[in-house]
Amino acid sequence: MLKNLKIRTKLSLMIAVPVLGMVLFSLWNAKKDYALLQGLVQTQKLTALAVQVGELSHQIQKERGYTSGFLNAKGTKFKEELAGQRAKVDKAIEDVTAFQKKNEDSVKLVKPSLDTAAAAIDKLKTTRSGIDTLQVTGAQAYTFYTGLINSYMDVVAAVATTSGKREVMRQATAYYSFVKAKEETGKRTRNAECGPRRGCARPR
Repeated sequence: MLKNLKIRTKLSLMIAVPVLGMVLFSLWNAKKDYALLQGLVQTQKLTALAVQVGELSHQIQKERGYTSGFLNAKGTKFKEELAGQRAKVDKAIEDVTAFQKKNEDSVKLVKPSLDTAAAAIDKLKTTRSGIDTLQVTGAQAYTFYTGLINSYMDVVAAVATTSGKREVMRQATAYYSFVKAKEETGKRTRNAECGPRRGCARPR
């Protein structure tokens, strides 16, 4: 059959085979490169999420501190400071929510932890109202804010434990340790400063 083909056709077939091989090889490499790129994008997004969530936790810690001072003073002190700090917390919450929506595919690994934290944040408005009317005690407020902070710290921990990327795990673990240490230091300081006759004036 090949003997009956024209020389031009034979040459075309001889050229087509290696060209096709090169095309297939290029497509295979492109697929690998795309997967690598997607992995790098996910790494970047998860790391950025951990930092944003850590910042939100920090702002909640400060609101917890001002709330403690406000309640210990029976609402006579730290009212303006507390209002200002609440605005910062609200902004941080908006930033995390917007980031999650914009990068839904990249952060889906930690969505369960984000959903748990979002469920806790839903109670923030009601708790604040109770604080403003002094219907929430200092101990109740402290317990609520601490639980809220822990729920967001769990998001950072989830980034460290669920990601298959070693670099993400390393960075997230280090950042989680930093945030956790800061929270534990704040709680120890608060326990040392807050007694039955002492107010918790400074944000932690």
